[in-house]
Amino acid sequence: MKETSAEHRPKADDEITALRSVICDNLNRFVDERGVAVGELAAAGGVTRRAAVKWLSGESCIDVNHIKVVCDFLEVPVHALLGEESSYTEVSLAGRSALELFESLDENGQAKAIGYMEDLAASGRYRRAAS
Repeated sequence: MKETSAEHRPKADDEITALRSVICDNLNRFVDERGVAVGELAAAGGVTRRAAVKWLSGESCIDVNHIKVVCDFLEVPVHALLGEESSYTEVSLAGRSALELFESLDENGQAKAIGYMEDLAASGRYRRAAS
């Protein structure tokens, strides 16, 4: 017997509720990690402070019209906000700083920097402990 759309609705509602929770949790995490104030989030999203508070509290969910601009402001890909962590690698602030420094170098400087990093890695002295 073919299932009706009404029979699918409870599962779909549960999935939507779960996704809203993931979005709220991730938005809070990204805002906290970046030290963003509610007013800054609201301004970046083009919404009132109250709307941003509702996003963060889970009272309402950020809508499609605001997701991209807020993600750009927080410097996170949209899929990370949606909880698709497997394809999201967060770059630490130190990593971003290193990348900015690297990109400010000319080709010769970049080649020397890569050589220096390869020497550091090969020495084994500066490797992170296995987690």
